[in-house]
Amino acid sequence: MSSKIPPFVPPSPYVPFFRRFTDERAADLAETIALHAQVQRSFSASLWSNESTFESFGRLVIDEVSERVDLPASDEVREQLFLCLYRLLEAETQIFACPDIDWSTAIVSTRTAAAAWWKR
Repeated sequence: MSSKIPPFVPPSPYVPFFRRFTDERAADLAETIALHAQVQRSFSASLWSNESTFESFGRLVIDEVSERVDLPASDEVREQLFLCLYRLLEAETQIFACPDIDWSTAIVSTRTAAAAWWKR
């Protein structure tokens, strides 16, 4: 493997003829909207979109934990454990919710996505 820097090759100014008459940004936005709609339909058809998923998943986790660890027999302790787990799962919005986006006001860019991610 050579450690020499490869020679500079300037980018080509060539643009395909029909792309000169299209709005690339609008086409990208349309593709993004279509992808979001497809993901939202898939999510709506999945088990994770069901309102009772929190409770059934929480109960399943508590049952699995109780098989491996001796939990106190107190119903109050068990309910507090379930409440803690429920609140933890409720914060996992990426799993249990699909965002509704107002495309008329949304700014779709890598910069805004990164900024939103860092604000969390």
